[in-house]
Amino acid sequence: MAAKKLAFIISRVLGPVPLLCFLWLVVALKSGIGIWRALWVYPLILLVTLLFPIALTTYLVIVKKVADIEWKNIADRRKFLVPIGIYSVSTLIILSYLLTNPTTFHLVLLFCAIIVITIIIYAFTNFKISGHIIVATATIANINLFYHQKFLWLFLLLIPIIWARYTLKVHTLSELIGGFFLTAGILFLGLFLFGYPAVS
Repeated sequence: MAAKKLAFIISRVLGPVPLLCFLWLVVALKSGIGIWRALWVYPLILLVTLLFPIALTTYLVIVKKVADIEWKNIADRRKFLVPIGIYSVSTLIILSYLLTNPTTFHLVLLFCAIIVITIIIYAFTNFKISGHIIVATATIANINLFYHQKFLWLFLLLIPIIWARYTLKVHTLSELIGGFFLTAGILFLGLFLFGYPAVS
């Protein structure tokens, strides 16, 4: 019981929402967009592309249209998660193009590629790749891109996240490891094709 409580706390503290907020802050500070503009641009993008879908998912669970917030049911994923994902990707691309700069926009395109592939896997297979590991890997990788590989040790944070999600029986080990390799593969491909982002 104590292990599950600890796993739950780790899942929330190092979950997608806190890590994405932190990632946006790093990008805002280092991409050259300027802190004053970032104070309203990044919260707006997060609100529209992330918090609205989370609120909608929570509502669907409360009214019992979706079995659970972890999207374990493949029929739920096809019916609700796919359109929610399309909405998030579309608004993220549009708002980033209109409100940010090329550095941020290129990173957003890479992240959207990860999201789209994940949604396809979710919709057509029973392989429920880990969103927690995807976001954690993307966050840590981008921190190292912006700070010139000074924080490679942060990848060790993936270990407690993997343990937590496995302990809560939300994912198999292959689904957790798959989240890392999917994200790392797309980011490496992006670096190979486009080079390192311009950082201040």
